[in-house]
Amino acid sequence: MVNDDTLNILYKIRKEISKSNNKQLMSEIDYTIKKVYDDLFVVSFIGHFSAGKSSLINHLLEEDVLPSSPIPTTSKTVQIEVNNDTLARVYIDKNHFVKLNNLSEVKDINKKDVAIEYVKIMHESTKYDNTFVFQDTPGVDSKTSAHEESTNKFLLNSDYVFFTVEYNHVESESNLSFLSEIASYNIPFSLIVNQIDKHDDNELSYETFIHRLNMTLKNHGITPEHIFTTSIYDTPYRQNSELEKFLKELDQSREEFKTRYHDRIIKNIESKHVDYLNDTLSNLQIHEKTISDLKAHISYLEEEKDTQDASEIKQDKNKLKSYVDNNAKSVVDNSYLFPHDVKDSIREYFKMCTGEVTIKGFFGKKKKLDAMKKEQLSNVHKFMQDVIDCQINTQINDLFFDLKISTSDYFKYEYHDSLLIDYDITESNEKFLHVYLDHLKQTISREVREQLSTFIDSLNVSHQNVETASNVNEELARYKKALDIQELKEVFLSGSYQNLYTHVDEDLKVLNKNIEVSLDQIKDLTEEKVDIASYDYKSESLNIELYKEVTDLVSTSENYKDVYNLLQSKLSRLDNDEANISVFGGFSAGKSTFINALLKEKLLTTSPNPTTASITEISNNEKSYIEYKSEESLIKMLEAVTGKSRIPLDKQVSELNKKEVSKLYIPLKNGLNENLEMYRPLLGQTVESTKKDIDFKTSEDSHAIFIEKAYIGDDAPLLENFTIVDSPGINSMNDRHTQETYHIIANSDLIIYVSYFNHVFTESDAQFLKYIQSIKGKGFPLTIIINAVDLAKDTTEVEDVKEYMHQSLNQLKIQHDIYGVSSKYALNHNDASFESVKAQFLKNAESTSKALLAKSIDENIKQFIELLKSNIKQFNDGENHIQTLIKNRKNTYNLINTFNASYFTNEATNEMENLFTFMPKQLELKLYDYLSSKISINDTSKKALNARFEELSNDISQYLTIESNTILNNIFRFIDQLLSQQLNDFNVKLRESNVVDTITFPKTKHSQITISTDKLFIKENLKQLEKKTKTHKQLRDNLLIFSKKIVESLQLDDLKQHVNDNIKVYFDAVDSSLKEDKTRVLELLNKEVETPSENKYHESVELLNKIKQTVGEDNVNY
Repeated sequence: MVNDDTLNILYKIRKEISKSNNKQLMSEIDYTIKKVYDDLFVVSFIGHFSAGKSSLINHLLEEDVLPSSPIPTTSKTVQIEVNNDTLARVYIDKNHFVKLNNLSEVKDINKKDVAIEYVKIMHESTKYDNTFVFQDTPGVDSKTSAHEESTNKFLLNSDYVFFTVEYNHVESESNLSFLSEIASYNIPFSLIVNQIDKHDDNELSYETFIHRLNMTLKNHGITPEHIFTTSIYDTPYRQNSELEKFLKELDQSREEFKTRYHDRIIKNIESKHVDYLNDTLSNLQIHEKTISDLKAHISYLEEEKDTQDASEIKQDKNKLKSYVDNNAKSVVDNSYLFPHDVKDSIREYFKMCTGEVTIKGFFGKKKKLDAMKKEQLSNVHKFMQDVIDCQINTQINDLFFDLKISTSDYFKYEYHDSLLIDYDITESNEKFLHVYLDHLKQTISREVREQLSTFIDSLNVSHQNVETASNVNEELARYKKALDIQELKEVFLSGSYQNLYTHVDEDLKVLNKNIEVSLDQIKDLTEEKVDIASYDYKSESLNIELYKEVTDLVSTSENYKDVYNLLQSKLSRLDNDEANISVFGGFSAGKSTFINALLKEKLLTTSPNPTTASITEISNNEKSYIEYKSEESLIKMLEAVTGKSRIPLDKQVSELNKKEVSKLYIPLKNGLNENLEMYRPLLGQTVESTKKDIDFKTSEDSHAIFIEKAYIGDDAPLLENFTIVDSPGINSMNDRHTQETYHIIANSDLIIYVSYFNHVFTESDAQFLKYIQSIKGKGFPLTIIINAVDLAKDTTEVEDVKEYMHQSLNQLKIQHDIYGVSSKYALNHNDASFESVKAQFLKNAESTSKALLAKSIDENIKQFIELLKSNIKQFNDGENHIQTLIKNRKNTYNLINTFNASYFTNEATNEMENLFTFMPKQLELKLYDYLSSKISINDTSKKALNARFEELSNDISQYLTIESNTILNNIFRFIDQLLSQQLNDFNVKLRESNVVDTITFPKTKHSQITISTDKLFIKENLKQLEKKTKTHKQLRDNLLIFSKKIVESLQLDDLKQHVNDNIKVYFDAVDSSLKEDKTRVLELLNKEVETPSENKYHESVELLNKIKQTVGEDNVNY
């Protein structure tokens, strides 16, 4: 019964909505009707692609029906309907489907981006009744083009929703945001924490985990009916049986849910359509609200239109003549010129002319007939003139009046008897009369129009300039459309359309008909694959042993003692050089566990929730320290939240407490209220601490907000040669972290990015990796760790994930090497594969950290070989060779002495100008993509936007800061390339000048810019977003406009000047760094060239031969 009522109302709503062109809602209703018509009970599983939805559904059905993979697979909604038949269909729209032969074809289809609506699988089950549907939806982070519309069509048509999250990503921002969105739809839902087998009581008790989860949900105003912890593997805390029991309860409660669904979906559709109508009216920008007011204004506009039309016509006499001529022709053509009395009088005249009238008497008949004809002509004239005055003259004069042409003369067309007398009258029958009347009307029409032309020439027409007619026409069209919409709205709100009788049954059969089509009807939307260059990193091994052997050959030389000292000094530095390893990672990727595994001890806290809230540096120092934030730093952080400036810390906290802050800032608010007094004496200080204390404070937000940086001293063997920096990364970056993160990256010899096996690559990962590349340069390799590979079913899955990451990094053109590890296993066991991976990337770190110094030693050996050759040549050739050498030294001296970094000013300025030319559009599109992932249709209400204003405002500033720096850092990498090439040239010239020394490329840093957006400007434009956003298309359009306005509001000229100043500072820093090397080599170039002694000659020959033997005759590098 409920189904029949629902179908009846849905059909009538659909019929009414079809009048207003609300196509998106029409499509949603069609799918709703199909669901109700087929009597489906739909349970939807939705969540991130990594959440294991497909695997869980397979487990519940006890068969591998859906494809599952740690990389995204579900590109389309898949419905598994419990049914006695077993078949699979791909629907290309609501009614047309392609039949598939087997489930493997479903998997192939679902991995592609093809033009289909959804996949339907009929599957037998003994657990659930027929028409029970498991619906697997695209991940909430799906990038398919129609995902939002798909959400409406399929999610809103769910009877129940299970939001499925992966254990390690329960509290991710996107999960919490989407849970809030589901709650707003008023769909009953439960939360499934899947892959609970990853829980470790040693890290966190299960009770604490659930308690923290409940607190987080409470803080976000999210109240699921149940929380289930599940896994496809046997584990103590899995509640699969409880979930299955609940699903069966749902199946048995269909009637209750049908009623709830009916009420919810009808209300939802009605609300959406009213919003659509209101939005359409709002977009028309109409002030009048009632139908009577709209009609009154339309009447006024029509008068205005007539006035404007008249004015436009009067401005040109030819145009006026043409207009009047057309209207006069129409007037005459449509006039009723021949009523009965006119026809009768003309017919009587015809009879007189043809002798059909009897003349009484015998005498004077002709005279009597002429008199009768004259009288009849007079009658015809009178009748015709009366008709012409009424039907033609009056209307034409009204036309002049409408045109606002005032004249003392009155246009009057006079009937004349010749129109009848001159006609050759031979008969008086009806046919002849009809022919004559047509002729008469045409003649009158012609004469009227000719007379009007002469009449218009005599007029003195005046006109006034008025607003162009196009404006009134546009306004009139808008008001007429508004009237149509308002009338539709009043009918819809009254519900009167529901009382209409319609042929529901017949039409519903047509609407829900299933029509099979061929496979070639499916359009493949997959972009044509373009070969992408591979950016696998190939580590270059250092020839350190070779360098030592060459140095040993010179150790006993008296003639080349200075060369030996130089080489030996650099080799010593090479042996003792420490490498800096920085570890970043995605949300809950297991970064802390990975660092613990590297150190072979449980140094850092591990948890399924994010733990690294502060930057932590781990070294082999004996002591550990905490550097606390200064009071000024805390105030600056609070200013971004409260919007208040120039007030002290306590007032900032007071302002914070008055504010209803977004969920993002609740930990900050709680931490300040709970712990400020405890930390107040420590602000701005660096205090010795214990590892345990640091571990606790840096992993708890309420304490970490007071910490600038932590320094842990530890005796792990690895730390003898390496320092490790554990950073919160891009997701936790703020103004405080941006500059610090830049320095961490700039100082790193090895950057490790930890990614999680089941959530391997996201948009935020891509943004941060590009930011790293902008600082380190395109040649710097990133070490990618795919953590938790023990979750893979087999080695094929591991290779699939590696390949997915590999292709993603290739598209970003980032040099990389990728390793798969299980940090958790390696921490607790002797894991040979982990140790092998560790040895490889540590070797890479060592190579990278020593590369510059090794390159310098390499160049020194080349220079030494050239020096030996030159000394031999000097001894043999004498003065000629000496003069050549003196000339080379003089030229090289002048080049190096006069060089400074500002030599590249023009090139740097041109590069900067090029980047700023394209930068606004780049930022606009990137910001649009970013905001599209942050703001959903449900976030555009006034309340939601107000609640998230501070968060969004700060996020926008932070995002633009990172993106702008990613773009502008390229200027400095460009300068580095020019500088590196120049220094290489200098070192070659030093070699040619017999100088064994080098100018080393300086590691120079520059400041990162900060983008501060105007909060009032953002607030004003968010209001526009709130007013004008009712549909998903409008949201996309408005976000693009919003992004453009934000970027246009940036002071790019000021930013350009700031970058220009940074370039000058960078040049000064480069010159300062080069000063020592330049001074040293200039002194060597200034030394007098001496003819080598015989002793030096023989030693040079001997050393050259030994070096050749050592490096090899065929070694092209020497």
